[in-house]
Amino acid sequence: MTMEGYGVSKKDKPHYFDPQKWKQQKLEAMTDAAVRQKNAAFVAAHRSDTDEQLIAYVRQSAQELGHTPYPREIFGGAMIYERFGTWSKVLNAAGLPYPTHKVSERGWPHLSSDDERTGSRF
Repeated sequence: MTMEGYGVSKKDKPHYFDPQKWKQQKLEAMTDAAVRQKNAAFVAAHRSDTDEQLIAYVRQSAQELGHTPYPREIFGGAMIYERFGTWSKVLNAAGLPYPTHKVSERGWPHLSSDDERTGSRF
């Protein structure tokens, strides 16, 4: 019995469950959720911080990472970006060069084993 005429061609391969791909997708979803939660905690804890405190945080993050971060590489980066208007203004205030390294599409912040941060890094 052929499936032609039913919207399936002989060239179509049957779909097989890929457990490695499923595991990777689950891991990415859990990581995304954790990063969103950490960002929300940072915003809640540092919403009223002064510009100088946020700049100190960006400098500390750059030192920990070993390079100037993009906003998506640190918790609260989007909030800091919005506060200053552009990331260039943040970096100028911090005395840091514009980043030139490549970052993953997701741009997850640097996480370490002792990273129990809720946003209070300084």
